[in-house]
Amino acid sequence: SLLYNVKDSLITMYNDPVIWAQKSQITADSIKIKMVEEEIDYMELFKNCMIISHDTLSDYNQLKGKYMKAFFINNELNKINADGNAETIYYLRDEMKKLIGINKSVSSSMVIYFKENKFNWITFITNPKVTAFPEKEITEEQRFFKGFEWLEDQKPKNRFEIFE
Repeated sequence: SLLYNVKDSLITMYNDPVIWAQKSQITADSIKIKMVEEEIDYMELFKNCMIISHDTLSDYNQLKGKYMKAFFINNELNKINADGNAETIYYLRDEMKKLIGINKSVSSSMVIYFKENKFNWITFITNPKVTAFPEKEITEEQRFFKGFEWLEDQKPKNRFEIFE
């Protein structure tokens, strides 16, 4: 469900919203998007926030937290502040795209920076715990956060499918 308030240019999505941005799926209990002069200024995700990016055929980079705020510049993602049990699962690859390990991190808050709409670097704010695992030392179950759900069957293939 979606509500748009013309007065303050605020889009509110609720009832299990899903946003698709290129190869990324964004979900939360509710999402608010602030528009300024027809461009996205920021997006807030409330409770059960998860951003999943399809890395390869079987791997998914994941970011999870209780609250997230994403900031945009010229409609491009610039950074995400993740607060409240912020966690990541990130697949480390070499120049040839070969998997070299799986990085799992936990911090009470973190900031993820993007360049050209792609992950650039991460700053852990409070009490970080970061562990890189060789592929063989992590189980299939440990590769996904609790509540992980890839909803590709709900992804519109073109703009005309949005209202079908």
